[in-house]
Formats: sequence, C-alpha cells, structure tokens
Amino acid sequence: MKIHKIAFIALSLFISSCSKENSTATEQDLAVNQVPERIVSYVENNYPDAFIASAVSITNNTAKTIVTLNTTEELAFNTSDNYLGQGEIFHLGHGHQGGHGHGGGNGHHGGHGNGGGHCHGFEHGNFDEIPLDSLSSTVTGYISTNYPGYQILHAEKDSSCSAGNIIEVIIRTTGVEPVKLIFDAAGNYLMSASRIEYSTTPAAVQATITANYPGYTPRHKSQKYTLANGQIQYGVYLFNGTTHKRVLLADDGTVICEQ
Repeated sequence: MKIHKIAFIALSLFISSCSKENSTATEQDLAVNQVPERIVSYVENNYPDAFIASAVSITNNTAKTIVTLNTTEELAFNTSDNYLGQGEIFHLGHGHQGGHGHGGGNGHHGGHGNGGGHCHGFEHGNFDEIPLDSLSSTVTGYISTNYPGYQILHAEKDSSCSAGNIIEVIIRTTGVEPVKLIFDAAGNYLMSASRIEYSTTPAAVQATITANYPGYTPRHKSQKYTLANGQIQYGVYLFNGTTHKRVLLADDGTVICEQ
C-alpha cells in the first residue's frame, strides 16, 4: 500500500510539473500589420509623434501584446487590448531593452521595420535611424553637459516644417520619462519636446485649431516645444478620415507652419 501511495504522489508531482511547464509564458514576434486596431488607435492618439516599429505577443502573461515604438518606448496591453503600462516590466525575464529594428535587426525583435502594413497616423517626414556611435560630438557634447547621467536611447533624422532637416535624439535616466531633444542638421541644439494633453494647450491654440481646421479632430496628445531661446511652441496632430496634419503654433495661437 505504501508503494502505491508513493507512486501516486510521484505521478501527481510529475503531472503538476508538466502542467506548470506547459503554462510557462512564451513570447513571439508579431507582425506590425497584425497589431490589433485598438492598440494602433491608442498609439496614434497618445504617441502621435511616433509609430509602431515592432511588436510581440505573449501567452500566459498579464500582458498579451507589447509594441515597441520607433522612439524605443515599449507599451504593454492586456487581452482586451487596453494599455497596462511600460512594456519593459512585462517582458519575459524583465530588463528587456527596446528592439526597434527597422529592417537592420538592431536589438531584440529587429527586422520588422515599419513596413508591416499599418499606415495609420501622421506621416513622419523622412524617417532615417542614426547609429548612436555616429552622432556628432556637437550633439553628444551638448547632452553630456546639459543632461548628465542621461543615456542616449535612439536617434533619427526627420524633417520639420519650421526647421527643415533635423536630428531627433531620445534620452532617458532612471525614474523619469524619456526626453526628446531636437538638433539641426549640423548638430546645433534647437529645442526639446514633450508630450502633453491637447486639452492643456493654451486656449488661443485651441481656438485657432477650431476656427481654421473644421472637420479635423485633434489627437489626445500634442507636443510642447521649448526652444533654445525659451520660446514655447505647440505641435498639434489632426486627422480627418485618411487625411492627417501636424500644425505648429506659437503660444498665442499663431500658425507657424503645417505639414
């Protein structure tokens, strides 16, 4: 009888072990054009200055989907495609570093690029990722002097209706949101950018948008630019069906330019 009990206990432990092993979370690459529409809409509304560069799906985890933006930011979503928080804490093993691969396989999950088929949201100028070790000493020197302790996460070339060709650099330090710094093509500092709720932009900015862009809906988030000379400008992202605009305004509501 004891032998049978021992055998039964051993079998139970074996089954339990197998069950736990089968329930282990797994992470699998997800094509960008397969990212659920609800998640795409969330990104468009709350990160209008960025786009989904790669994604993974996860089984047996609080998070079902994690998307990585071209800015290296990672966002986690549950089985209902609702936002959970920063994706880093939900990755298997934690400590995951963003893999924003744009075809070159840079970092984890590289190679998806932004050509997977989702063409939603604002057309992001002439996007072109810059290897971090190729940034000019003018750019890196400015960052080390003015943002000591910050790490450079990402850099890319883009275009601006007000400044022409620009370099955008994402930096971050522990415990704070990433900071976007913008330089001209020669590496001279132009401004910093931060995301804010459209509802918190000046009344004059909102009045101009309402009066001059009927039929357009502002995204939930806008950009607040703090120029090197201290002036403040706002970038408002608008959409009307398949038509999208980014309007740059002074804090008094004057339209500077749009694209």
